[in-house]
Amino acid sequence: MQKEDFKILKELNSLNQAISKLQITIQDELSRIDKIQHQRDKRQIELDLTHDKLKANIRSIQESEAQISHFSKLHSSALQKSNTLVTEHEISSLQTQIDNAKVQIDHFENKGLELLDVISNDEEIIKNAKTFLAGSLESINEIESEINQSNHKILDDIKTKKSRISLLTSSLPTAIITKFEYLTSKGSPLGPLTQITDSNNCEACGYLLHKSLVSAIEIKNAFHTCSGCERIIIPQNVKFL
Repeated sequence: MQKEDFKILKELNSLNQAISKLQITIQDELSRIDKIQHQRDKRQIELDLTHDKLKANIRSIQESEAQISHFSKLHSSALQKSNTLVTEHEISSLQTQIDNAKVQIDHFENKGLELLDVISNDEEIIKNAKTFLAGSLESINEIESEINQSNHKILDDIKTKKSRISLLTSSLPTAIITKFEYLTSKGSPLGPLTQITDSNNCEACGYLLHKSLVSAIEIKNAFHTCSGCERIIIPQNVKFL
């Protein structure tokens, strides 16, 4: 195997890593949108539930107002009748009606005041939710705009690098490219290539290589993989980028 072949493998590895980083750049931006959208979904649910609660509370306060009107009429009617009664029994009975009406009026007035506080709180929650939804939608639109503006540059860069990969790949034996692509597909953070340390160990996994194998790789540029991690071994005189 020629020294140039190892250089090609080195460049292929660098190009693949560069493409991965470019793709991650886009994914990170899309991830930001996903996080904001997740928060929007939660706030939208809160908004819908609060809307339903608000409608129910408005109906309750309307019912309380109707009850106040009803008992106010009973109270006024009982007061008018009290001027025409003579016996103590009639007066006592009517007074009970007046007192009961007053109790009911007070009850529904207090209930109405409590509901007004709840409604005011619901309206504040709805206002804040709508403000968040509007602001977060604006943020999403801004991020999408940024992605659209820079995306074509990233895609063009990726396309250029992939074209270079195709060109380099065509100049190597099929067996070597197959092995390289297989190791690349495993997604190891250290990549598909390795070199030998001064103590004859694999730099990636630490596997100790036999001296004869080291000589074949370093002196004769022989193609070999590490028995410990399967990575392609690059001679030390071919430096990584």
